[in-house]
Amino acid sequence: YTVVARAMVDELRRLDPLGRTTRKLARRLKRVRDELQQGLGREPTVAEIAAKAGVREAIARRALAAAEAEASEALQ
Repeated sequence: YTVVARAMVDELRRLDPLGRTTRKLARRLKRVRDELQQGLGREPTVAEIAAKAGVREAIARRALAAAEAEASEALQ
């Protein structure tokens, strides 16, 4: 059973278009975005999200865009 379960998880990871690192970063950035939105009372910019998360703006932009694109495809 454990071998089969591991194999299934490995296959799901292999099929994941984002990968674990990007998905983890995207989740973190979304949490930061939510926190900033509550504190600022508006939608924060990617620069603000990146600064609070401690990552470069370009990396934050790519991770958020990839997560949004993947979520959009999942809905279709």
